[in-house]
Amino acid sequence: MKPDLRTFTSLPFGKQDWDAVLKTNSLPILEETRSRLHTLLRDKQVNFNDLAPEVEKDPALCLQIQRLAVQLNPEAIQQISGAANCLSLLGMQELVRLVKQLPVVSASSEDPAEQAYRAALITSSMAGTIAAVMTHHKGNNSEHYARWGAMMVFAPLWPWLLQQPQARNLLYYVSRGLEIQTALQQVWGTDMKPWHPLVSRFALPPLARDAWNPTKQPTTAQWSMLRRYDPWDLEKEKGRPLLHLCQRPEITPVMANSLAWHLHINPYSKRSQRWIQIISHWLSKSADVLIPRVRETQFNTARHQHSAYSTGIHALLSPVAPVFSDLLYPWLEEDGSEAPEQNNLEQINHEQKVTEPNTAAGAAGLSARSEAQDLPTEDLPTESLPADIDENAAEQEAERHQQAFNALQSRLEQDAASFGDWNTLMTSLLEGIHDDIGLPFAAVLLPNREKSAIRMLYQRGLGDDHPLIGIQTRLQPNNLFTKLMQRSAAIAVHAANRDNVLGGLPMNVAERLPSFFMAMSVSAGSKPIGVVIAGITDISQPLPDKHQYQQFKQLCHSASHGLAALKQASLKKQQATSH
Repeated sequence: MKPDLRTFTSLPFGKQDWDAVLKTNSLPILEETRSRLHTLLRDKQVNFNDLAPEVEKDPALCLQIQRLAVQLNPEAIQQISGAANCLSLLGMQELVRLVKQLPVVSASSEDPAEQAYRAALITSSMAGTIAAVMTHHKGNNSEHYARWGAMMVFAPLWPWLLQQPQARNLLYYVSRGLEIQTALQQVWGTDMKPWHPLVSRFALPPLARDAWNPTKQPTTAQWSMLRRYDPWDLEKEKGRPLLHLCQRPEITPVMANSLAWHLHINPYSKRSQRWIQIISHWLSKSADVLIPRVRETQFNTARHQHSAYSTGIHALLSPVAPVFSDLLYPWLEEDGSEAPEQNNLEQINHEQKVTEPNTAAGAAGLSARSEAQDLPTEDLPTESLPADIDENAAEQEAERHQQAFNALQSRLEQDAASFGDWNTLMTSLLEGIHDDIGLPFAAVLLPNREKSAIRMLYQRGLGDDHPLIGIQTRLQPNNLFTKLMQRSAAIAVHAANRDNVLGGLPMNVAERLPSFFMAMSVSAGSKPIGVVIAGITDISQPLPDKHQYQQFKQLCHSASHGLAALKQASLKKQQATSH
């Protein structure tokens, strides 16, 4: 146990809490699962084998059909090895009923409990696929059963994540490097007996149920030996017990889930590498064989569930990988509030610097005295022209864009009335950022009337199906957008500062934001009225250079002048009308 970690002075949950969890009859499924199954079920020729792969991507739905199938035929628990078995027992109408009636949890939910629950489901789904990959490489033909058991191992934890805020401190411990079994003991204690009724009530597959039986799991010494050695490389006396251990199917879901959770926190961490090494020795194969399949699993799960954070893909896609820090979950108090971090863990309100525009600088740019979070020079690509492009034509094109930029900046500051209204001004601003500065996309986010949330209302450069379209979030304390709405400021968000800067945003919002973007508040007077963001839409695109960053800030600053002028003109018109 690390000395700097928070601990409970006493176990936080009593008999009433356990009783409430035991009464859980059903759990929400993923919203995207319902949508995909609705589409498949419209086909009158669809069969159970067509539906099973989609069902098996949602562990909560798998748990529900497992429970119902065992209730219908208790003896079937030993024969069920996948969704197709359950569906053949239940029938198509029962699946249709479940898909219609079960509650769903949306990817856009801002409820911390639902976010943690979704992360647990997606990580469990990834663990199931990893278990199937492991079993396939082992030469075992039971990969379907390995997937089925691995994805439901930690199902008894899922209702806790939804019902009890302090149960989510499990994620706090895992994100600080503890194994998930150790983290579980830190929250619920070392006595496993209270879990047995819940494991039984959920009718877990025998493979998953054995993971809750300490007598069927390797000792710490055995795990340590497996991490260091391939059993086949050891002398007979030492290697034979380890070989027998590797033949026990019940350790497969434990290994798969342990790796999946550490991939979720940080795929580059020593903990992730340690479990890859253990599994490689278990398979008697090189880690170079396993890693590509693990990465493929991460990418496929992220693509299917639209969740880069739950799979660790957001780290793998970092433009400057592997510069990445652990995804840290906060410690939650009994009322669900987040406790302040200890030991100088970076927080945006303490460490993050933003650029304050100097209103005296005018069109010339922003003041150098401000605490600038400019892009590091080494991260900025030096633009070079391909050899087959005529340099004179390129220079003429660049000059044309510069003239258009200067004309728009002058118009914003000196002739704002020519835009007529705020809508036209904002549209022209985004055209200038996208077309003349050359940034792949630009967008404006505006708050609602109560100033409690902010959402995208204008954009240029984004496709209709881009994840950023319609993005919105609450303006909560320590939120990046909240800070930008409190005072005029600008910031560039990139790989080196992303986790720190976006830490206050909901996970489902942060993962939709691009790997690099700039943000600056715009105002129509003393306080900001919105936020302009711009950046890349794809990791294959080159990062903007410093000159583009300065132009972006200058244009946003000029837009604030224009908005203020339009506001003053509108007030004068109202006063004249009233008289």
